[in-house]
Amino acid sequence: MHQPNPSPTTSPATLPPHDREIEQAFLGGVMNWSEQHPGNPGMEKMAGIVKPEHLYGPIHQAIWRAMLAVHERSEQLTVFSLKAQLQDMNRLDDVGGIVYLVELLDLALIAPDLRSYARVILECYRDRELAECLTQLGADSRLRKGTAAIVQEVFDLRPKGIV
Repeated sequence: MHQPNPSPTTSPATLPPHDREIEQAFLGGVMNWSEQHPGNPGMEKMAGIVKPEHLYGPIHQAIWRAMLAVHERSEQLTVFSLKAQLQDMNRLDDVGGIVYLVELLDLALIAPDLRSYARVILECYRDRELAECLTQLGADSRLRKGTAAIVQEVFDLRPKGIV
C-alpha cells in the first residue's frame, strides 16, 4: 500500500490512502508526453482509465478534469492550454497557478511509465473506497447487507483495464 504524505498537523493514520508524488508524476508525465508527441497519445491512453475521482483531493482532480477537457476538444495538451482551461473553469488560482503546473512538468520523467502511475492511483482509490465502506459498515449498525455481498462489493472496486 502507498503511504500518504502526512502534513505537520495530520498523522498518516488519519489520511485516506493516496500517493501525492505518483499523482504529480502522472499529471506531469501526461503533460510532458503530450507536449512531445502530437495527437496526445498519453492522454488518449489514460483518459479512459483514470477518472477525476480516482485522484486524491480537489487540486489534482481539477487539473485532471481540465486536462480531459482540453483532450475532448482535440487540442494539444500543453502547460499553456491547461492554464487557459483552468482559467476558463475559474480554478487556476485554486490549483496553485502556472507555478504548480510547471512544477508538475518538472517532476515528470522524460519517459514516464503512465500505466504504472495509473495502477498506483487506482489502487489508492480502491483502498480509499474500501476504507469508506468499512467505516460505513462500522458506523451504521442498521446496515443489513450480508458479509458475502460486502466482500464482493469491495472486490468489485479493483482497478480494471490496466495491463
